Amino acid sequence: MAIKYGKKYKKQFENAKKKDCYWINQITLQFATALWNKMQANGIKPSELAKIIGTSPAYITKVLRGDANYTVETLYKLSKAVDCKIEINIVDKEPKQHEDWHTSSNIHTLIQIKNTDTSRLTQASNNNTWSDPEPIELVA
Repeated sequence: MAIKYGKKYKKQFENAKKKDCYWINQITLQFATALWNKMQANGIKPSELAKIIGTSPAYITKVLRGDANYTVETLYKLSKAVDCKIEINIVDKEPKQHEDWHTSSNIHTLIQIKNTDTSRLTQASNNNTWSDPEPIELVA
């Protein structure tokens, strides 16, 4: 089910998107969701993840809630602990005028946790497109 908002909420969302904290929270939530999905796929509990990277279970809880302000070192350690690597890209905000949104090489996720298996990456580079086989969907 798609979420529908009234005009009042639509305006609030438009205003929120103009603030840095909105986009920072989006990146944090995206990372936390990707990390949780990889933990689930690998059967790793939060307490085990804490032990692997040498931190407290409370810190892992903060990370998974999206309340942590991580360093690049922490992003690396968390990704490595779930047998993945971290990639950080800086890309154009909007596709160039002559590019279609679905084929633009400038549209990437800012932070991605990827399996160390590169077969999906090879397939993506051969097709000039990327689609995650496990998309995240918001439902009401």
